[in-house]
Amino acid sequence: MSDTPENTTQQPDYLSYLLRLWRMTGETVAWRGSVERAQTGERLGFGSLDALFAFLREQTGLMSGTEGAQSPAEQRKGERRMSLEEMKAKIRWAGEEAWLKGNLDALDDVYAANYVWHRPPFPKTSGIEAVKESIEGMRSAYSDIQFVYEQMVGEGSTIAYQYSMRAKHTGVTPTMPIPPTGKEVALVGCVVVRIEEGKIIEEFEHSDYLGFLQQLGVVPPLG
Repeated sequence: MSDTPENTTQQPDYLSYLLRLWRMTGETVAWRGSVERAQTGERLGFGSLDALFAFLREQTGLMSGTEGAQSPAEQRKGERRMSLEEMKAKIRWAGEEAWLKGNLDALDDVYAANYVWHRPPFPKTSGIEAVKESIEGMRSAYSDIQFVYEQMVGEGSTIAYQYSMRAKHTGVTPTMPIPPTGKEVALVGCVVVRIEEGKIIEEFEHSDYLGFLQQLGVVPPLG
């Protein structure tokens, strides 16, 4: 005789998430999203609704799958989603390698090939190779570079940080063809970073380029 009750009621399985959606406006309108696991507080960001829905389909598929189904981490073996803390560390490492040491290839580990850099008042820069050329030009025009990440915060698929840079103007850069002045100058600013599939896909930089040009003597002081 079986010990299992004949009329056992199967308990439902639950997946508990806090879902956030927000609309990005610019040249085109796009939606982003994130999910937060209610049990652990872990938050995952998605650069598109398609990616978000694919994740949810994967989760519900696991709930209804056959015995022995793999966990999301096992299914994405070798493609583990990077945490915000790991991404912050990567940004610091790549920035210091590129700006301080001239190791521009370090950017490939952090930035997507189709990365876009918005840096008003300059035109946007598209593609990681173009960004490497821009940094290389700056390094040829400025010596004794000091680059510091003042603070860095993140949520979902976005990281924002404040930075300061000091250097001596000893050469000429293609973006600002100013004759060398020999002056020591400082630049401060904030950068908003958008992450997609573990790499930086877009950055929005807002820096005090007016004050920077005033230090070089190109623009007269205001007032």
